[in-house]
Amino acid sequence: MCMCAGGGNHQEREELRIQALEINSKQREERMKKDGKLLRAKMELEALRKKHWKLCKRVQKCSIFKEYLENVVKVSQEAHWADIQSKTSKKTRKLWTIKLAIHNLFQSTNMWLQAEWNVLKYDSCRQLKMILQCIQHLKDIQFYAGCAEAPESCYTSEDKRDTAA
Repeated sequence: MCMCAGGGNHQEREELRIQALEINSKQREERMKKDGKLLRAKMELEALRKKHWKLCKRVQKCSIFKEYLENVVKVSQEAHWADIQSKTSKKTRKLWTIKLAIHNLFQSTNMWLQAEWNVLKYDSCRQLKMILQCIQHLKDIQFYAGCAEAPESCYTSEDKRDTAA
């Protein structure tokens, strides 16, 4: 047996062992780098999850506020519409009360004078005009009660035409 052959074998094994240690060392170093990157990525992922959770909570709060505001706007619009309808109803009732009062006064005046003025039932403007003419004639009569004769201007043909119409 030759020592050279055995010695060469030992040297080869030693070189292989050193090579294996170097490879193992490089692999360990790479694994440590990868583990460090993985650890940083996990920490970043955890930070992003926390941020996502906080943002989700904030969105939920905002969506509740948004729904609340939408409801407020909806209710205020309905309340505004109801207020408009109420005011319209009140004004309509007042208008009809006034029209009815004018018509009643017109009928009373008509009966008192025993006149038959041909005016439509719902023509309040025309009825009011006739009532005002009657009041003016009564004032003229009262004013000229002491005089022998009232002036012609008190009873013009124009007034007679208005009362006939």
